[in-house]
Order: sequence, then structure tokens, then C-alpha cells
Amino acid sequence: SGSNGAAEFLPADALFASYVSMREPNQLFQEFTAVVTKQDPSFEADLAEVNQKLGPGFFEDLTMALGTEAAFALNGLSMNGPVWTMAALVYNPTVVDNSIRRLVEAVNAELSLEEQDKRLVLTQETVNGRVWNTMKSRGLPFGITWTYDRGYLVAGSDRASAERAIATRNGGSPLVWSHDFLAQLPSSAAIHPSAFAWLNTKGAFELLATFSPSQTVKDLLASRDPALIVFDGTENQIHAASRARLSGMIMDAMLLQSLTGAGQSRTVQ
Repeated sequence: SGSNGAAEFLPADALFASYVSMREPNQLFQEFTAVVTKQDPSFEADLAEVNQKLGPGFFEDLTMALGTEAAFALNGLSMNGPVWTMAALVYNPTVVDNSIRRLVEAVNAELSLEEQDKRLVLTQETVNGRVWNTMKSRGLPFGITWTYDRGYLVAGSDRASAERAIATRNGGSPLVWSHDFLAQLPSSAAIHPSAFAWLNTKGAFELLATFSPSQTVKDLLASRDPALIVFDGTENQIHAASRARLSGMIMDAMLLQSLTGAGQSRTVQ
């Protein structure tokens, strides 16, 4: 079972959210490497070449610095793209920051003179005693901003989103303790599941419904209940449970496809 610590950074009004508790990332990396190398012996040489560019032990150091749980939320859309937040347990923030810096340097070193407008830029600032890091591409209007809070890396599409995530865990209204979330939690699921996926159908579909000319479709989309699927894992089995009816999920998917098709038809016309 997960501790739900990372999930407590997710706001109650998130359109989509997910959480996962896993094995130690370094253990997963070693197992993954062994499996892939067995299938493709050249993978080991390829990995060594990447490590040479990024520095000795890059992947090993990074995976050992990461923790065993992570959470993500899509909060909305803006002119600069999706508004999102992420939280992940971290054992060694210094190693994580250094790994990101080495990755940025390696990516920029591979760019040609004609591609300099795609260079990644790292900046750092201190606001109210908290250190914030931002990574952006010169050619894109959006980036990634992150900081650390009580053992967690907290990132967002902008600093305001990350600050809101920190405030949510420090006494705000986390999704996992909201009435809607608890009402959708299956009776067979643990209070702290290994993973979950959440869709706030009212928020997400109301946003999509604005593109539909049909008031009937708008009303139907707005009336959908939230959907929550939780996962609990053992050594040999993964158990999934949900209160959401399969027929309802299919209807949501059909409506979404219908909206997308209608939008494409109008574009063609």
C-alpha cells in the first residue's frame, strides 16, 4: 500500500489525477536493464554510451535518489498550455538537481548551430526563503518549475501551480480527503491504495462541452459522476476496483469521441 503522501499535494478540483506507489526506482531500473539486455545484448553498450555522455553512473545515481511514490494532476488549460502539478518522493534533492543539470548540458551540446533556438535554459530564484528551479526551452512558451517540500519534489507548469500544491498539503483541500473522492472509493479497496486514477468528469467534460453545439450533450456531460479506479498490488497480482459502471465509462468515451469528431467536421467545413 502507498502512504498517499504524494497524493496529498493534489487539489480537490483536479480534472485528472493519478498516483502510484512502487518498488525502489533503482531496483526497478536494475530489473528493467537485466530484462532488456537479455532480449537485446546491444542495450548494455547503448546504455554505456548514454552514461558516457551524461556522466558515469548517471542513471544509477538518479534512480537511487528517487523515492517510491509519485502523483500527478491536470488542473486546467491556459494560453501557455496545460496547467499541471506533480509530486514525487525524493531521497537526495542535490543529486536530482545535478542530474537535471547534466541532462540539460548534454542535450544542449547535441544541438547544431541552426537549432540553438531549442536550447534548454535552467534558472534559479529564491522566493520567501524557498529555492525554485525552472527549466524552459527557448522556443516554447511553457516550462517546468520545481522545488522541494518535506522530502518531496513538487513541480508544476508554473510556480503558482507548485505553490498551490504545497499549500494544499499544508492545510488546503487535498483530493484524497475530499467527499467526492471518498464517495467513489470502492469498499474492497484499501484506504491507501497502491495506485489510483481519478477523472473529475464534471470539470473535464464541462470544459469539453463548451465545444459542443448541443445543449443535450452539454447537460449529459455535466451530469456524469466522477470516475475513480484504485489498484492494490501484491507480489504476484494487481487488483483493480471501481464504483464507476463500465457502461458509464463507455458512454463517456463515446461522447468524447463524438465531440472530437464534431470538432473535426466543423474544421473541415
